[in-house]
Amino acid sequence: MPPLMSKPKYSTPSGYTVGGTKDGDYHIWVEDMNGKVVFDPTFPEHEFIQMVHNLDKNCPVYYEWPNQKKWFKKFKQLEVIKAMRDTGFGMCDFYDAPVYLCCPQNCTAFMHHNRNKRYRMVIGSMGWRKQHQEAAWWEWG
Repeated sequence: MPPLMSKPKYSTPSGYTVGGTKDGDYHIWVEDMNGKVVFDPTFPEHEFIQMVHNLDKNCPVYYEWPNQKKWFKKFKQLEVIKAMRDTGFGMCDFYDAPVYLCCPQNCTAFMHHNRNKRYRMVIGSMGWRKQHQEAAWWEWG
């Protein structure tokens, strides 16, 4: 199989709506200015998801939603990011030990500790490629 790019061009599942199917269904990660994912921690819970859906754990897939600012605003992530930046609360904790299902806080802490680098936070969908297929399972978003 050919190597996977950081943002493969997989089609979204039938009936999929950009922006998730319910409030709070999204994912946030950090990319460099070339679009390469530089931060998206993995957790033990991912192994169960990958096993149940027969996914290739070495092939994460990402889909950046259009109109980034709109989605960050919709999910109130701009307030979370601003509060963390203003108070410094959680910056070391989330950086030293990222927390499952806390991607906004994890990424904000990563950005804070790498503020001299040209990175950006991205909101969208994330999943993994299915084993021996070109299809993707979109776990978040």
